[in-house]
Amino acid sequence: MQTLWIVGILLPMLLSIIIPAFDEEKKLSLDMQAAATFLSRNQITGEVIIVDDGSSDRTAALAQEASLSPGIPRIVIQNRPHRGKGHAIRTGILASHGEYVMFADSGLTIPFEHILKGLRLLQQGACDLALGSRRLPGSIIRREQDWDRKIISHLFHNLMVRWMHVPSHLTDTQCGFKIYRGELARTLYAECITEGFMFDIEIILRAGNHGYRIMEFPVEWTCDRDSRISVRRSTHQILKEILLIRRVLFKSKSRDHT
Repeated sequence: MQTLWIVGILLPMLLSIIIPAFDEEKKLSLDMQAAATFLSRNQITGEVIIVDDGSSDRTAALAQEASLSPGIPRIVIQNRPHRGKGHAIRTGILASHGEYVMFADSGLTIPFEHILKGLRLLQQGACDLALGSRRLPGSIIRREQDWDRKIISHLFHNLMVRWMHVPSHLTDTQCGFKIYRGELARTLYAECITEGFMFDIEIILRAGNHGYRIMEFPVEWTCDRDSRISVRRSTHQILKEILLIRRVLFKSKSRDHT
């Protein structure tokens, strides 16, 4: 079941900012205010879209009540039951109106001003998808991951390159700060079949299959120790999604070459 609140939609708009949220009542108001302030400060026409992914706290209520800069429209979508981050982001992107679309993890782990780097790449025609990366030489890490998460992240990246054929030049597929051309994003996410952790990988692979260009840009990142995502707790679901992606995308790619 999905509940939708829309306040003040104004078209046309340049940028849609999507923030997926699961039990984020302690963070979400600051996230929304920072996103709206970024749009106002840079005189960017845009909207802030919150997708509450089946929270058990007051996440959705606070998203509706948060005080935003004047003239910044908001969309609040409440999904029931909890489905996963990939499903939440797909829901937000398909509800977006912007010429460009981006999503950011809750918790202000990356300042919204870094959107300008990705937008510049897209507007200059350098790429079709601009992905924030914590592992480029110009990136600044304010607070590191714990050592165990670093190891898991490194192993996951190597697995994705070797087994899923993710382009080896991409350094950080899981960074929660990605910007797309709007119509491209709505097309790719409408095709997306994964709802959890693996959605980033699926979108990258689909973009590559379509011939879209992907570039990364450096960001300033602070690790959020209160993250709702746990690779270890989600191992079974991740393996299921890996097999699903391989079965659907790799089989389709094989047919295209015959």
